[in-house]
Amino acid sequence: LDPESGYGSSSVGEGAVRLVAKKTLPPGAVLQMQRLMDYCYVCRTTKDRRGQPIALGLEVVDVAGVQNVEAWTDYADARDRIGGDKAAPLSLEVDVLTAPFSLAPESGKGKGSKKKASKDSGAAELAELLDTGQGAAAEADAPRGAQLPLLSGLDRSACERWLFHGSTPAAVQGIAETEFRIDLAGSHRGTMYGKGVYLAECSSKADEYAEQDEDGTYGMLLCRAVLGRILVDVSKRPDVRKLVTQCKDEGYNSVCGDRLAAVGTYREFVLYESAQVYPAYIIRYKRLGLEAFMDKLRFAVETLCAMMSQANSAHVRSHDDIESALRTVLHAAEVAERHPDARVRYSLALFFPANLAPAAP
Repeated sequence: LDPESGYGSSSVGEGAVRLVAKKTLPPGAVLQMQRLMDYCYVCRTTKDRRGQPIALGLEVVDVAGVQNVEAWTDYADARDRIGGDKAAPLSLEVDVLTAPFSLAPESGKGKGSKKKASKDSGAAELAELLDTGQGAAAEADAPRGAQLPLLSGLDRSACERWLFHGSTPAAVQGIAETEFRIDLAGSHRGTMYGKGVYLAECSSKADEYAEQDEDGTYGMLLCRAVLGRILVDVSKRPDVRKLVTQCKDEGYNSVCGDRLAAVGTYREFVLYESAQVYPAYIIRYKRLGLEAFMDKLRFAVETLCAMMSQANSAHVRSHDDIESALRTVLHAAEVAERHPDARVRYSLALFFPANLAPAAP
């Protein structure tokens, strides 16, 4: 392979070199990923957090694109097989939370999904996908609509979606360099829906499984996932054997464990074939505690006040700053209402009346 393509032989498989590279993406990609993480954050906690306090926000530090030729080839094969020539009907009443950022209204199959995948074609397709998103992210005037360039090119016919996966720092790196391993399912957390790859539509849910690295940051993967025909389960106590058997016998490709409907928490997506998931991006981030979040909120309010002040127009921020400030204030309003810690709710309740009044038009 051409060294300039960004690939390197960073790990060795059984009898063959596994071609893997991780490319750190430009600041524009961090901004895009922050938008997605903020939108997909829900102030809700479950027992999977194991008593840790829920962060008030997740702040993206950097994003790396994963180029794993062997994993991508397997994934493209699975996507073509499940997608076929007929679109799989979406069996969810509400689409995956990340969908507005990745699906154009009239988009069809993703690039290259009709071609039979091989290691050579897979390498070229991977490089094209990553370079397209990276180039758009680096431009100052990148599109500001709902769609994010980094998340383009999904295959509707296979119900391909973007989903999060949180784990230990070592596991995040290991999965990116190899693939998801079904035989290790449950080694970090439980397996309520059987042995499979567990993915979340909410960044806050994936964060429940993340563990702190030596530098104080956390990591999660943003994955492409071929959901195909989705079996939705809303039971409080899932019958694992029945679910797995039903998937196999009735031609389902994935399970949506709808704990939101069952107990008011989150939806998780479970795939029993590892080839249906491709770990596309590594997101390194910080959990924001009360002090750091309050600093971020104050800056957001200052930005909005500057925007609304005609006399101080020279200090008006960029469009991206204003958009970020609005997201922060809206997010803080949700945290003030839903956060389980009374101290957090009280601090925000005191902050809003004292600081937002000057911003009123």
